[in-house]
Amino acid sequence: MLTATEIGAITAGLTEILKSFGVPHKWAPVFAIAIAVAFSLFSAYRGGTDMVDAILSGLIIGLTTTGLYKAGKEISKARRA
Repeated sequence: MLTATEIGAITAGLTEILKSFGVPHKWAPVFAIAIAVAFSLFSAYRGGTDMVDAILSGLIIGLTTTGLYKAGKEISKARRA
């Protein structure tokens, strides 16, 4: 069973890979949420936990991953200025 931290790291990595292949940046949050929900559902299926909890966890992880990335980007912009 994957932990939330592992799913978050996988989500961030796969989202960056998708963007490097040309996926528009405006779609990155949608893909991050979809990836996180998919991995949460997979983890729930393997661990025998509730699917509704897995979907909610995936939404939270995807949104958190997107927010952390954007916050880091803004901080790096501010340091360059």
